[in-house]
Order: sequence, then structure tokens, then C-alpha cells
Amino acid sequence: MKLTNYLKNLVGHTECYHSKSNQCMKSFNPKYLNYLLLSFAVTSCVLSVHAQNEKFTVSGYEGSTLIGKYQSNYVQYLVPEGPLTYDEFLKKSTPEGSLECFLYKGPSGRTALEVFRNYEQQLKKSGLKILFSCSGDNCRDAGYQNFFITLYGNTHNKVERRETFPAKEITNIYSGSYYLSALLKGSESNKYVTVGIADVNNVIYTYIDILTEKNMDTDMVKITAEYIKKQIKDEGKVAIYETLFETGKATLLPSATNTINEMLAYVKANPTKNFYVVGHTDDTGDFDANMTLSFQRAQSLANELIKKGVPARQIIAKGVGPLAPASTNQTDAGKQRNRRVELVERLK
Repeated sequence: MKLTNYLKNLVGHTECYHSKSNQCMKSFNPKYLNYLLLSFAVTSCVLSVHAQNEKFTVSGYEGSTLIGKYQSNYVQYLVPEGPLTYDEFLKKSTPEGSLECFLYKGPSGRTALEVFRNYEQQLKKSGLKILFSCSGDNCRDAGYQNFFITLYGNTHNKVERRETFPAKEITNIYSGSYYLSALLKGSESNKYVTVGIADVNNVIYTYIDILTEKNMDTDMVKITAEYIKKQIKDEGKVAIYETLFETGKATLLPSATNTINEMLAYVKANPTKNFYVVGHTDDTGDFDANMTLSFQRAQSLANELIKKGVPARQIIAKGVGPLAPASTNQTDAGKQRNRRVELVERLK
């Protein structure tokens, strides 16, 4: 690819980016080649800095048109890091955070492979690590499942409103399709970028998803007896992500009183039901220490409920440490979600 064309396809802006290529070439003078090369070096540096400062974005391929866009404040997102086999991916990540989804149409006169290679090169140049890259049937290891429809359609990552995007038939493509997932590690948060490209009747469509990991907004769900009742009915448990204990200890905080009283109200209103109080930790530190702490915290909460009038037969405390994570332990956001207490309905 010519250098001027390559510059146009980088994330960021150059003077030629907003001009017709022939106009740029007419104004080009060989004696300015050194300046152009210097400009290229500076542009690459800016991209790297932007990536490190969490300002990374991915633009559409030159000549393509944005025809679908969606944003969500907080979701769990599946990132394949290996091929699909029997409705599951051999390797995957499930980061949580804010999600941006884009669907581009075009450009004309290009092949899907050419567009894909440009994105792949662009992401590498911007400091991202390619986690997984595949094309067509190579995206599947076994089974007859469609990689695209499994990922974007019925099974995974069917985020709200993506189904309203034009050209939904992209998910049904078996051949002529390309996919990659990439990771940009940042000082404050990580970004996962996925690119799915398909050729539909000689028209190129490109999905670009960007998941920016972040801590979820806490204390947004008010723990009430009614909320606990609904969660127990729907899921057989209720997870409490609020900070109930002093850091590294099993000592209940004064701020936990309201939550404990709501748990008390629910349990007392259901005298025929029995429960486990289950403590969870993230995977930081010593395993045995985490197992002990999770049990001690569960026992501390159970004791408080019993002290307030719950029959001891209704409550059994258990600690599972890091053995049942609700999210990844690779990020602060995931660790925060894993540090929790659950009230689980018990049959006997």
C-alpha cells in the first residue's frame, strides 16, 4: 500500500485524510519526502500515546459508511480468543464495562480480505495485541454452527438494539468472512476491540465493537426485601455487591445495617425456607486465606441475622473464596464484582 494511502487508514487525522487522493498526490513534492516520513513517525507516536491515555478509537475504513451504532453503559461481553466448537469457544474472555458497537457498509472496489488486513495492521500499529484471528471455516473447530450468528446473533453478544442494525444477514455468512479480537492494555482500564467483516453479494459489512473495562456503578440497586424476594424467585439467590465488611476482615461495617435489616425482613417473612449465606472473594493473594476470609464473612453475617431473631436452623454459612467468580479476576472491575456475599435458597 502506498504511504499516503496507509496514512489515510490510520486512526487519527492527516491533511490528506480529508482530501481526494489525487489532489494530495498533485501537491506532493519529492523534496518533502523527509518531512512526510517525519510526519508519519509523529503520527505513529501520537497513536501510541492516545492508546496509553485511554483515548483509542477505531474509525471506519476510508470510503465506508456508518449505518448502525449502539452504546451501552455496562455489559458483560464475550471476546473469542479461539475457534468455535459446538456452541462454545475453545478460549474466551468475558470482560465487563461500557460497549460501543458500529456497523459499516463498504467501501466499494475493495475486497473483504483487504479491509480486514488493514484493520489488523492498524490495530497492531496502535499497540494492540491480537488475541485471535480467523477467516471462514477456520473460525470453527468443530460442529456446524455459524461463527457469526453464534457470536453476534442468537447466542452471544446479542446486545440490545444490535438487531435493529441494517444488513442483519451478515450474521448468516459462512464463507467470505473474517474476524479478529484484540486487547489494548491501559494504565486505567483495558480495551477489547473485535472486528467482524463479511462480503454479502459483493458488499462489505464490518462490525466493530469496543469494550472499555470499568468498575460498575455501585449502590445503584437498592437491596430491599422485595428485591431479595424477586431474585430468590427468579434465580434461587441474591448477590450483594455492596461493601459490608472492613477491608481484609470479617467485621461488619455500620453502613451494612440497612442491607442486613432488609435481609432479615425477607428471611423472617419466609420461615419455611432455608438458606446458605455464601462468602466470595477475588483471586488476589493466598488461596487458603481467601477461603478462610470468605467463610468468616459469611459466618459473621449469619451470626448477625441469628442475633436479630432468625432461627439458627434457617441459616448455614459457607465460604467458597475465589472458586465461583462472577467475572474475570484479570481486572479491577472483575475483582470488584467477585467480592460479594450471596443469600442462596437451600432445599433442606
